[in-house]
Amino acid sequence: MARVPITRNSTGQFARVAQLVAGTNVTISESLTGQVLTVTVAASGGGGGGTPASSVVSETTFGLSPVVGTSTDYARGDHSHGSPTVPLASSVVSETAFGQPSAVGTSTNVARQDHTHGTPAVPAHSALSTLGWTSSGHTGSTTSVAAFNGGGAAQVVQATADETMLVRRGGTLQWVAIVAAIGFLNDPETVEDFIYDSISTQSAEVAPGVIS
Repeated sequence: MARVPITRNSTGQFARVAQLVAGTNVTISESLTGQVLTVTVAASGGGGGGTPASSVVSETTFGLSPVVGTSTDYARGDHSHGSPTVPLASSVVSETAFGQPSAVGTSTNVARQDHTHGTPAVPAHSALSTLGWTSSGHTGSTTSVAAFNGGGAAQVVQATADETMLVRRGGTLQWVAIVAAIGFLNDPETVEDFIYDSISTQSAEVAPGVIS
């Protein structure tokens, strides 16, 4: 312990003696030369210095738990723990058919930005099952009949006048006046039978010769 006379302390109060007390890992030495007292304070161990870390905990996987750690080494300023590699998907679930159920999935891979699942192809008409005429949702011009022309292409033949019947003339289907058709037939009963046979009595039609 060393004592030196002083004028006052930092609180502004006067003191006759200043006392220096050596703490842990601190030593105090003094020497007196004439009227001058030299005080030396020396520290040993603890504080300052330290040991730089020679390794780092890898963090290159997902889901790591936090850890406080026990090392007393300090981390270097340019250290890095690394980061996980993004697990990109190498395949995709195909969605090229209708009626597929939903699925949450179990993959932990990340979908690529430009990925696609595909889309179903437009089904062929022959592959459809709900083709009932009254429930198919088809619409068209009034008093028209759907048919195929001489080349096998679909077409609609529309009746625009009353008292007409659908006949094939010159390789095409067309509506003609019933009176004109009678000119080619001798028996009126045959004409009536022709009308009934030419336009079948389905739910969308009413014979003889009237399209509802």
